[in-house]
Amino acid sequence: MRSIRILSKKTIKKPEPIRTEPRLFYDYHHEALMLRSSPSAFIDTVRKFTAARIADVKSIDFGSLLDMKVNYISTHLGFWLLRNYDEQFNILNIGNHKIPITRDLVYEINQVNEPN
Repeated sequence: MRSIRILSKKTIKKPEPIRTEPRLFYDYHHEALMLRSSPSAFIDTVRKFTAARIADVKSIDFGSLLDMKVNYISTHLGFWLLRNYDEQFNILNIGNHKIPITRDLVYEINQVNEPN
């Protein structure tokens, strides 16, 4: 029997070492995210929800997401935010200030009721 070897273009990346300091600030260099779908796809999907699906979303306290009006996402801002967010320390580094990203802050910014 012949053995079959499957080749892949993907390379296995070594995990990032655990840091003891938050990431350094990353200046804006006109880089952008590549989106796979437009924000309107989300809006179109929500519009097709049945009454039962809407009730389910509201029952888990995410009803305010059904009213979101997202027409545009800045891919440049998104790239910068993701580059300056440190998931290990939950901090957004904006240069001269570091904003701790907490669960409460996320709920407050998105105007979503915190789940019970």
